[in-house]
Amino acid sequence: MANNITKHLFVWLGLTLAVAVFVTTEAVVTKRCVLRCSRNEVPVWATDTNVCSGFRNKCYFNYANCLRRNRGETELTVLNRKACQSLCPQICTLQYSPLCAEYNGKNRTFGNSCAMRGYICTTGETYVLIRPGDCAGTNLDA
Repeated sequence: MANNITKHLFVWLGLTLAVAVFVTTEAVVTKRCVLRCSRNEVPVWATDTNVCSGFRNKCYFNYANCLRRNRGETELTVLNRKACQSLCPQICTLQYSPLCAEYNGKNRTFGNSCAMRGYICTTGETYVLIRPGDCAGTNLDA
């Protein structure tokens, strides 16, 4: 009987160790994405093959790819502006989920993330998200 208990204990410990190794390995795969980018504007145009995205600079582009990797999504590919803008979002839902963003010291409220991406894509004004919600009381609301 003691032999059976010992066997079960070793099996349980082995499974526990296997789970612990799996969890530890999984935690290493997810990289912490830190957003510490300059305000310098050197636009990067990129796509996931469906939609164009414009980024203020390479740092913001790298941050977006880090988040995408952590979500298991394909990374964005850099394109030239003209090729990318042919993939700008044309139609967005009317769901109001406001975002406050900044460009050249001006804040602007966008109705949702699709509207913000579309505006950045078509105008080349690389707005950066400040916070969810509107920019009430700031220097520009649209």
